[in-house]
Amino acid sequence: MHQATEPGSLEPFRLKSSSSQFLLQNLHRNLFRYDDKARLVPDLAESCERSKDKKTLTCQLKPHLKWSDGTPLTNRDFLKSYERILDPATKAPRADLLFSISGAEDLYRTGKGRLGVSLKGEHSLRFELTRLDPDFEHNLSSLILAPYREGLSSGPYRIQKWEKGQRIRLTRNDSYPNGFRTRPDVEILFIEDDGVALKLFEKGDLHFLRRLPTLYIPKFKKSAEFHWIPLLRLDYLGFGPRLKDQGRLREALSLSLNYEELQRIFHSEGRPGCTGLPPDWIGTEAPLCHGFDPARAKEALKSVEMKKLAPLRMIYSNAGGEDHRRAAEWEQDQWKKNLGLNVQVRGTENKIFLSELRRSGPDLFRRGVGADRPTCRAFLETFKTTHPDNVSQVTDPDFQKTLENLDRATTEAEEKKFCSEALNHLMRNDEFIPLGQMHFAILASRKFSGWTLNSMLSLDLSELKTSTGH
Repeated sequence: MHQATEPGSLEPFRLKSSSSQFLLQNLHRNLFRYDDKARLVPDLAESCERSKDKKTLTCQLKPHLKWSDGTPLTNRDFLKSYERILDPATKAPRADLLFSISGAEDLYRTGKGRLGVSLKGEHSLRFELTRLDPDFEHNLSSLILAPYREGLSSGPYRIQKWEKGQRIRLTRNDSYPNGFRTRPDVEILFIEDDGVALKLFEKGDLHFLRRLPTLYIPKFKKSAEFHWIPLLRLDYLGFGPRLKDQGRLREALSLSLNYEELQRIFHSEGRPGCTGLPPDWIGTEAPLCHGFDPARAKEALKSVEMKKLAPLRMIYSNAGGEDHRRAAEWEQDQWKKNLGLNVQVRGTENKIFLSELRRSGPDLFRRGVGADRPTCRAFLETFKTTHPDNVSQVTDPDFQKTLENLDRATTEAEEKKFCSEALNHLMRNDEFIPLGQMHFAILASRKFSGWTLNSMLSLDLSELKTSTGH
């Protein structure tokens, strides 16, 4: 296998990008894992049960859990990890996943208070929740909240050897209670260039290509090694603070992209310009989409004082590979051709990209919200006023009230209603340009089987085996 860069940390709660995701997902495990067909499946937990009022969750760990060195893995390890994530000094990027627990947010904000997690024996965890939070069990499947002890693993693999700057070799963790008992070793090479990785795959030096550039999809689409994974992911073009009060300019930029042309160029199944979220989340079969209308776009631009705003700047992360560069240059060309606007486009290393988003906010940016749970809330929480990634500063009180209602929804009908209302607001006010449902193209050698890659890009190697005949 390969990943773009060497991991900056093996602590799961520090995960900020997808580069090391596949590695960490197989070193660390949580109470649940998510399966696209079976949904939530117990992993380190044996069972979890809600109280009648839904505000208490009691989980029992599998008996005899052990870390990779053979020492006991107990409920206290989970609690210690939660406390560390909530410690203000840790600066964990997704500590908010624990905020439904009583006292969690106070701990994170002030470093003081009692966390509403109680232990019984070594195998019982009792969570006291301040609200119903129907997503909470999904949070307990997140890699980010997995228990952590330095140098050890709780998942199907452990690190056998790390050659700095070159590769990591994994061997099976015999203490992990699930999966295929004789799964083979795994080697992860550090390869930043997708083209180089593809050449190694074609030579047989790689068995799993984690991202096939769209230029090569026609060549490999009929191959038995080609896999086209539909993703639960919201990719979009966002608008920075300078465009917050420039509704007509946002409208012009949204209407001036030929979405069907973009779909053809990237062989997309989902139409760019549409949200790409599952229709059953919204309660309607008709997708929410922007249209291509250059005449209306030019009309909208007439009322904008561009001299005060020019030049517009757009950034994207190089972690998106060649496809993100090609898409950004296409968008730049569309705005020039259809609006006469010169937009400066720049790709940057992912850490710098994230820093710029939060520090200054470019005029336009390419952003992807990968799901940490398969719900509408997971995507829309990015636009909460309190969320650090609300770079577009969507602060409309009615919209924020809709998000609050979505958080409090207790029935499927309520969830669909408020999800639809929130998305309609974002689309109607041109708060973002969605890029449609994303699919992930990978190549996997038939020499190995048993791996699964779900719609949230979680790679499970616990059942990995060498295929018969290879």
